[in-house]
Amino acid sequence: MRRWLLTAPLKDPDAAEGDQFGFAVATNGQDVVVGAPTRGTDNAGAAWVWRLGDGLIRLPGEEETEAQLGYAVAIDANRIAIGASFGGEKLFGFVSILDRVEGAWSAGEQLGAESADARDLSGFAVAVSGEWVILGTVLGDQGGEAAGSVSSIRCRPACQAWSEVAVPGPRTKPSGSPRRPTAMCSRSARI
Repeated sequence: MRRWLLTAPLKDPDAAEGDQFGFAVATNGQDVVVGAPTRGTDNAGAAWVWRLGDGLIRLPGEEETEAQLGYAVAIDANRIAIGASFGGEKLFGFVSILDRVEGAWSAGEQLGAESADARDLSGFAVAVSGEWVILGTVLGDQGGEAAGSVSSIRCRPACQAWSEVAVPGPRTKPSGSPRRPTAMCSRSARI
């Protein structure tokens, strides 16, 4: 039988009431990313990364009023994606990308679903794997009011440009009748 050992908890040394440190967490096996979407008096939010030996480091990110940066977090080897579900000028939400370069995390692009409208909550959920970032837009209206959508965004040659790739729908309708195939296409992502 496997035994799990509770280690010392991670805590924000500058925590304040209502920060919600730990609202979102992710790991790649070596690093732990922690989100606190209501950090700050204006709910700008924040995220941290922890690695054994390095301690807890606050990640760079724009402090945007009510953005709720850290609502969702994801990490792959050297890339972190941080969702800000209420960020952006029209509150459509976005994902902030950070890359580890020579051992330090540096802020990269802000990505959003091209189809996102005001208050779609793009960045409510995120995943990252290599050159791919998957972005959940839970209130997107593409299939009807608040139907939601998922955007697949890929970093193209040598990660110089990001492009959104359509995610195909189910192969069959719930009734079992065939559905027309959804074409895969590429278009520019809002950056």
